[in-house]
Amino acid sequence: MCQLLETIRIENGEPQLIGYHQERMNCAAQELWNGIAPNLQVTLMRMDFPAEGVFKCRIVYGREIEKVEVIPYTIRNIQSLKLIEGNNIDYSHKWVDRTAINELYENRGISDDILIVKDGLITDTSYCNVVLGNDIDGWFTPENPLLDGVMRQSLIDTGEIEERAIKVEDLSRYKYIRLINAMMPWQTGPEFLTETIETAVGYDYQ
Repeated sequence: MCQLLETIRIENGEPQLIGYHQERMNCAAQELWNGIAPNLQVTLMRMDFPAEGVFKCRIVYGREIEKVEVIPYTIRNIQSLKLIEGNNIDYSHKWVDRTAINELYENRGISDDILIVKDGLITDTSYCNVVLGNDIDGWFTPENPLLDGVMRQSLIDTGEIEERAIKVEDLSRYKYIRLINAMMPWQTGPEFLTETIETAVGYDYQ
């Protein structure tokens, strides 16, 4: 069985969004081996996290927890994206094996990261969910992400963002794009103008 992964934000010694991480693990376990996921809370209670700062707790698991490591975390400086088509990609579970995504990432050119398009619809970057907004309508996240991220789901649940099908040609309706994931809360995720997104061959949204 392929290994799965959870990356948890540890902020001043406190794990964040544990319920959402456990729910994703539970769904993966039920779908992949019709079983029960490891208990995340029990694993984290055994850990001695640094009392100050932000750290990434990287957990590799299958039917059992296989590896836990805690790493200092710094947000990557992402200020440019390139649209890349990935119609055949499937990352509905958070696999350790990211070969397909990494292969798309290699085509980013001079951009900092990629924005993956699947069947004409905006999905995710190589490691983040995206949220698009303007000065009138609020903030929207693609309803068909490659991975239903825990930060994304928490923001949907609190009403801060809404799901919407976003086609490539719809990008011009939005002024801003913000990147979010478990390690990057809403307030800290990189944000920049959608007009800076580089189009790949065959795409023209501006």
